[in-house]
Amino acid sequence: MTLSNGPNEVTVQMDYIKELDGAGGEVGTSGPNSGKHSRNNFANTQFTISANGLRTDRYGVPAEYIEFSTPLIDDSTRLNITSFVFLQNGVIYPTQNESWTVAGGTIKFNLEVASWPFCAGETGNPCQEATGEYLEIGMVIKGSNDAALQADGGGKRFTLSTDAAFGNNVTLELSDEVWIGNQWVKMPTGYPSVTLQGSKQLFAFRIPKFNGTALYDPVINGLEAPAPPSPPSGKMTLSNGPNEVTVEMDYIKELDSAGGEVGTSGPNSGKHSRNTFANTQFTISANGLRTDRYGVPAEYIEFSTPLIDDSTRLNITSFVFLQNGVIYPTQNESWTVAGGTIKFNLEVASWPFCAGETGNPCQGATGEYLEIGMVIKGSNDAALQADGSGKRFTLSTDAAFGNNVTLELSDEVWIGNQWVKMPTGYPSVTLQGSKQLFAFRIPKFTGTALYDPVVKGLEAPEPPSLPPLPPPSPPPPPPSPSPPPSPSTPVGGTPPLTPPPPSAPSPSPPPPGALYNGGVTVDVLGQSGKMTLSNGPNDVTVEMDYIKELDSAGGEVGTSGPNSGKHSRNTFANTQFTISANGLRTDRYGVPAEYIEFGTPLIDDSTRLNITSFVFLQDGVINPTQNESWTVAGGTIKFNLEVASWPFCAGETGNPCQGATGDYLEIGMVIKGSNDAALQADGSGKRFTLSTDAASGNNVTLELSDEVWIGNQWVKMPTGYPSVTLQGSKQLFAFRIPKFTGTALYDPIVAGLGSPASADDDDDNTGLIVGVVVGVSVGVLLIGLLVFLKTKQKKQGSLTSDKHDLYKEGGNV
Repeated sequence: MTLSNGPNEVTVQMDYIKELDGAGGEVGTSGPNSGKHSRNNFANTQFTISANGLRTDRYGVPAEYIEFSTPLIDDSTRLNITSFVFLQNGVIYPTQNESWTVAGGTIKFNLEVASWPFCAGETGNPCQEATGEYLEIGMVIKGSNDAALQADGGGKRFTLSTDAAFGNNVTLELSDEVWIGNQWVKMPTGYPSVTLQGSKQLFAFRIPKFNGTALYDPVINGLEAPAPPSPPSGKMTLSNGPNEVTVEMDYIKELDSAGGEVGTSGPNSGKHSRNTFANTQFTISANGLRTDRYGVPAEYIEFSTPLIDDSTRLNITSFVFLQNGVIYPTQNESWTVAGGTIKFNLEVASWPFCAGETGNPCQGATGEYLEIGMVIKGSNDAALQADGSGKRFTLSTDAAFGNNVTLELSDEVWIGNQWVKMPTGYPSVTLQGSKQLFAFRIPKFTGTALYDPVVKGLEAPEPPSLPPLPPPSPPPPPPSPSPPPSPSTPVGGTPPLTPPPPSAPSPSPPPPGALYNGGVTVDVLGQSGKMTLSNGPNDVTVEMDYIKELDSAGGEVGTSGPNSGKHSRNTFANTQFTISANGLRTDRYGVPAEYIEFGTPLIDDSTRLNITSFVFLQDGVINPTQNESWTVAGGTIKFNLEVASWPFCAGETGNPCQGATGDYLEIGMVIKGSNDAALQADGSGKRFTLSTDAASGNNVTLELSDEVWIGNQWVKMPTGYPSVTLQGSKQLFAFRIPKFTGTALYDPIVAGLGSPASADDDDDNTGLIVGVVVGVSVGVLLIGLLVFLKTKQKKQGSLTSDKHDLYKEGGNV
């Protein structure tokens, strides 16, 4: 592979892999090549790309990665290579005992060998009674320098390129530890090593014998382009085209209990106030990253500056929400947001309040408040108070979009691990000359203070027929394999939902009515509760048919009175489904996927039915329930059904219950492939063949679980469910869910729509899965989103692959 930032390149090439005995002699070299425990060159080796351009926080600093691998030793062993491009500055801990500083654009790669069958004295080929003690991997790593220059005395850091153009060298940081047996183990003395063999600059990594997997983690620094100077003003502009809102830092001051300014004596660098930010240097530390911090997916940018002898920091983060929802910036307040709503927060860390010290800057004064002033300005001459709360201000009267741009202000700030009210009268807004000044007065704190306002109205409003839909609460994510432990590995949570980076090449979405060549489509018809899953030659239709509440004997209940209040719906033909998320990324099941979410209200709008469809982006194993696991491939589709707040009958008289008691909720769906009827594919009663796929060589199957998530646990459906019956021309699947409070979630899978890999190894450009299109039809509206999945490509002579741009500003892999 070639790692590049334009003027500088580093090539990394597999050279050999060998099993060695205790004295360093090669073993396992007898017999057929396919079974030997060594490979002296990788010139004709086929590597398969299994992940490209995905996002991870594995090392504690966001990164994009690409993964490729090849089988070894009769295909029972695998060599995996993963390259990471870090997206921002930070410190990573690739091993328990080592740390490396990285920047946006820093590249690291790791080597992983799984299931190596070390010789243990066996007779015959390939071992011939020898015993293996080490596995040695050789790599040619070369920059523009003729030879790698040792950059320090530790033997771990080598200069690959002297970078005059960018002013920083390209260096290789080598660890002497490897992850084996669930611990970090030192390599033998003298390793890793670097030697010159003819024109080859050869790095050797010697790994002690292991069971399972061995992982090695080097880092390449210097390919990142240094960040350009940031604007020196602490000012940002929020815009949707016709409307702009400018947000500018004006001052920060420490005040005593009477509101008098304190800490103003002595040198400027140590003063506890700053009356202007005009010449202040702000540094961007994150840009365009994804977060679910507020419960609604958002992109964010973060910038900051040091204050008071560089011991204090002011951080400003701006979020752009990607869909409709409700956020809770404080414990006592909630705001409704839409796709495009912008919020920003202010964070001050480690402010050293005056506590009566003599001398500069405090001069015996005591600080009780920190006040921050900001100029926030829309197209209106002045911010108009939009209601009587004193918290909501109109910044722009938006005639073009039909909605005003408003600023939503909280009067609470997060200090001392709790939400605390500002003093009476704050936040405040005043006009000082031409400046429209908002002031936020924060009580004295230790540690960090955080303040959270919201700017609304810059988003284009939704069509009137599609009201905002609050997102459902997902169940706990299933267990998934964890990376080796390190001090920086994030604990809990889900990796951000991220689209491919802007620089990644993307095919265009298909025109209305067309399918993407070689891909998978999900078409949702907003008026019908129906979706079509397709890969071109094969279609699977999934359609809501009915939902019914049943008593313990299976009789229907809650059927009396007006239709809007009945506890059943016998058809969804004219039901309006609203799309609340489209084409977002998630690792909820442990395998990256794109998803689309749509739902409809039921029973006087107090209950919701939500359907989410996921298209998996790579191969893996998912655990949709605690007791079940399914193997998925890139292009596998799964969907789930979620019912929230169903009001089961409990013997109430009158409509709709008429004294009956509900014990089950039954959902009926028509699921149909090209076969006339779903054929049961095994004896479990859980797997059905929907389409016999002669063209692709694999069948399209429906994998059904018999468990449902209710009451914070996985519960079995009654015996005989899920069931499949033929009612006339309808192939009807029924899911019977025991009574629940809160939310019930059900998780089936459709497999086989992904295009399988070609068996023809002579083809120099064999496509596995070209892409996935999520096409959403609501009335005549078609929203297309293209998702790049993966490609398998064959290259002769080296590991060099096509260039994959993972980082817009810095390194390419």
